[in-house]
Amino acid sequence: MFLFRWVFLVSAIETPAEQIVAPTFTARFTPLWGCMNRDEAVLIFTDCKRAYQILFNSEAGKAVLADLNPFCRANETCVVPGDRDRTYVLEGRREVWLRIQDYLTLTPEQLVERFTRPAKGAISHDDRTEHQS
Repeated sequence: MFLFRWVFLVSAIETPAEQIVAPTFTARFTPLWGCMNRDEAVLIFTDCKRAYQILFNSEAGKAVLADLNPFCRANETCVVPGDRDRTYVLEGRREVWLRIQDYLTLTPEQLVERFTRPAKGAISHDDRTEHQS
């Protein structure tokens, strides 16, 4: 089983962010798990990180982040006692916030580690033979 992600590549990468009015992005459905080497994955995450930075480091992007901060409960708990469904909805919002923050703060190498490996405690379907007796 492969982990697939949409990868967005900025077409004018060498252009300073303040000169880009409407950057164009090329979306491609890319299997990241087991189909490319680490260096290729780092390049893709570098491009994606650059796209997030161009977007969210602009004045408009900062305004969007300021709006999303309370909506996504960035600085507060998502738990609603007695309401499991509402808790899950709020946790989903917070997951989006955390992903944006990851792309703005982590290095491309850290992003590769974060987004191309199973979560801690999860069993990878790619490693089934290792877990069988």
